[in-house]
Amino acid sequence: MRSLGLSFVKVLEWNFDSRVIKSDGSMWGLEVPVPLDVSADIESKGVKRFICYFSPETSKHCALLSKPGVGKYILMNKQEFKVLNLHEGAIVHVRLCEDQSEYGMPMPQEMKELLVQDPVADKYFHALTPGKQRSLLYIIGKPKRTQTRIEKALIVCEYLKEAEGEMDFRAMVESFKNNRFKL
Repeated sequence: MRSLGLSFVKVLEWNFDSRVIKSDGSMWGLEVPVPLDVSADIESKGVKRFICYFSPETSKHCALLSKPGVGKYILMNKQEFKVLNLHEGAIVHVRLCEDQSEYGMPMPQEMKELLVQDPVADKYFHALTPGKQRSLLYIIGKPKRTQTRIEKALIVCEYLKEAEGEMDFRAMVESFKNNRFKL
């Protein structure tokens, strides 16, 4: 009998209900507090990145944030708030699944292809910290149009090569403003 080579990886998962509260930070936002028993279990297992489901149709890649004396929480943005038709103080069901992806978020296909074709950009991208990689992937993956994602990926790759892998987000924003594609 021949083995099919299939392997199954157990993904850690946590489910809880929490009340949506207004963030007291300087940015607009809502917070979804994580119960202490859940955050303690997460911490004991060493999980840092998650796919957070507020409902079957609303998910995002995230990390838990923390406030001294308060505990862990998840930020909820305006779009998620509107899609879920919530109000401040509403109870929301949360499902957190361990994110086992390589970058902590999806790699846009456009960027994946460029990194395969450009070994220098690939080297600089993979030398960045995981947080900087995630930030770039978010910037590239956010637009809905494929053409815009391609243009953003090209600009990021060109910037990384020009800066020899030294990431300065202000300088990169200038690269977006002065690009040949005129996004």
